[in-house]
Amino acid sequence: MYDQDRTTQTAIINSVMKKIVGKYEILSSEEEQSILKSIQQKLNPSLIETIQMMLTKKKNLLPGTCEQCDLDQALKFHEIQFSHREQERFNLICFEVSNSLDIINYERLLTYFK
Repeated sequence: MYDQDRTTQTAIINSVMKKIVGKYEILSSEEEQSILKSIQQKLNPSLIETIQMMLTKKKNLLPGTCEQCDLDQALKFHEIQFSHREQERFNLICFEVSNSLDIINYERLLTYFK
């Protein structure tokens, strides 16, 4: 059943979202699963050890957490590179498991992909 008011509201919401978020694309379930699988295949278990070695001199972090720059360095050390979409999804997952973009709970992050 066609409802003119509801159609207008949806158009307004889409317009506002484009202005707030910018260019965005909603992925299909298959695309989402493909991206997650690709990220999972790229991550390796020794990533935790690398991060822990990097953190030996940092005392101000909670156990199982690291700064975003530490995670980036560990990924670079292991030569892990993500496509643009993979990087966006990885960053979103980092935020989901840590509620922060600065301090990442790397233990939760890596168990997310197991």
